[in-house]
Amino acid sequence: QLYTTVLGENFSDYSNFRSRLLKLGFLHDTGVKVSRGAGRPASLYRFDAAAFEPCKDKPMVFI
Repeated sequence: QLYTTVLGENFSDYSNFRSRLLKLGFLHDTGVKVSRGAGRPASLYRFDAAAFEPCKDKPMVFI
């Protein structure tokens, strides 16, 4: 939902989106889970600004 909200575009392959973001190295799993109703609890991640710094001016294409 974040991707589609920020960029205003739909993402065609949600199953790989999380793994692709994690492989970039600037999101880290906090180990905290949030449960809102039925279904699998969502994992919370922490943004690593220092790891993102070298990538900030480069385009990222996930589609």
